[in-house]
Amino acid sequence: MATISDISQALGDYMLKGWVLTDQSCTTPGCTVPLVRSPKGRTPITTICVRCNSRSSPAVELPANPVALSSDVSTESQHSRSSTPPTEFSEIPDSPTFIPLEESEQSRRRRAQSDQASSEIGKKLLQGWAMLGDECPNETCYGVPLVRPPKAGGEKDPRKECVICGNIYVTEVDWAGRETLVPYHLKTLNDSKKQGDRAQTQPSQAPILNTVCLFSFGHAQV
Repeated sequence: MATISDISQALGDYMLKGWVLTDQSCTTPGCTVPLVRSPKGRTPITTICVRCNSRSSPAVELPANPVALSSDVSTESQHSRSSTPPTEFSEIPDSPTFIPLEESEQSRRRRAQSDQASSEIGKKLLQGWAMLGDECPNETCYGVPLVRPPKAGGEKDPRKECVICGNIYVTEVDWAGRETLVPYHLKTLNDSKKQGDRAQTQPSQAPILNTVCLFSFGHAQV
């Protein structure tokens, strides 16, 4: 039986491969896992459930007696070999030998981080978070997609979080309309600084009002 951890891991793996999480739940009774849709541009468009896909997808028909089939094929091939003269194969001298490349420490670290990101993103998706097309700009995060927390009222939360390093970002637009990801705390500090600068540049009206009041009071006494 698949656990929540297994389901979240599978959802994260599909999302990292380009599959789209839909708002439709599985139609199998007792299964509420959201369906994922095949990547954009792939035809035909299919939706699957990562929990009960093996039950809902058409299964491949297997022979009723695979052992008997294997023996028939073996007997048939024996007859074929007896009627066909053996073919002589010549060995090619100095043929290149395939040597598998050893996995580097960096590739192992990236694979482990990708597995962790898939698991964490899957958990977030089950909690209502949304996976975004933006990737974490942190140098230690290798192409980790950012996720956005849910927000009441149907509005989009501007914060974008990385499930690996935990950094939170927001999108900042410059004067030319270019979008850049900036840390959320820096954005908050900049906004507070701008508000403080605007408050300091506004002229104070209190001395003027006091002067007008004193002038009016003195004029009334005269």
